[in-house]
Amino acid sequence: MNSSTQKDRLGSICAIMTGVLYVFIILYVIAVPSGQRYDPGQFFENYAENPITMNVLWIVMASIAVLAFGVIPSVGALVQTEYPRLVQAANGLGLAGSAVSAVSFLTMLGRAPGLAQAYVNGDSATKAAIAAIGLPQLDPFNVLVLGGVGAWLLVVNLLALQAGKLPKLHAVMGIGMAIFLGVAVIAAIIQSELLDQIAAGVGAVCAPVWYIWVGVRLNRTPAG
Repeated sequence: MNSSTQKDRLGSICAIMTGVLYVFIILYVIAVPSGQRYDPGQFFENYAENPITMNVLWIVMASIAVLAFGVIPSVGALVQTEYPRLVQAANGLGLAGSAVSAVSFLTMLGRAPGLAQAYVNGDSATKAAIAAIGLPQLDPFNVLVLGGVGAWLLVVNLLALQAGKLPKLHAVMGIGMAIFLGVAVIAAIIQSELLDQIAAGVGAVCAPVWYIWVGVRLNRTPAG
């Protein structure tokens, strides 16, 4: 077994695992009720009462971000065409977004319990201060966390569609995911719950299919 085959199999395994984990995105809808996504105080109160769902979600998202380091290079190699530097740039954005995502979700996992308890037990001044700070997110508008991965998805799927490296439906699904990741960034910037819910719903439906499908494809295609 040569090293390129090993790398391709690693990418395949990571992609399939990513697809399975993305099913848990539905937890986001369950854990954060409508009307409270951009209300830090209400979030901390809910989290203090039931931290398990959000903790599981953050662990899942951190795991997806780590798995991306196995997925992104392999998918980039799969769709490699006459635009190698474009693929490299897209891979870089995807990896940067994944790195920030992993650190951000692990930071929230570690610090949210203390902040939530301090909020519910604090006086009005303490609550106001904690709510003003909010969750310790490295990328509060998800410009890299979602936008970087979205840019990668857009580039690799457009190239795959152009060159026939992925089935048309598969590539179009990936382009749709990229667009809605951009919508999620806009939702975070303008604090639109409706856009946030739509983007999360599209991700929960499309991401498992796209990643598992690409994982199967990687397992059948020798690395370039």
